Amino acid sequence: MANKEAEKIAQNWIRRDIGGDTQRISDMDMRLSEETFKHILLPVYISSYNFNGTKYNFFVNGQTGAIYGKRPYSFWKIFLAILAVIIIIVLITLVAQYSG
Repeated sequence: MANKEAEKIAQNWIRRDIGGDTQRISDMDMRLSEETFKHILLPVYISSYNFNGTKYNFFVNGQTGAIYGKRPYSFWKIFLAILAVIIIIVLITLVAQYSG
């Protein structure tokens, strides 16, 4: 079924490219390779928001609730989290040195 539709589309492309009032297509050989398809599960909710002047889009799969999209990252929150981990490691090292 899909191959027949693809052939019709290809014939229309050929006719459009040739142009003129009449065309006679005597032979057409069409081969499809690497055919792929993807399932789309509906409903999909699409939304976006602006944060610090940047637009972020996200999608929610209505069947599974899975969320896809990019999120903003706060430089300061990441910096402070890394700094806290470093301070904890230094404190553990100092306690281990003085107690041992």
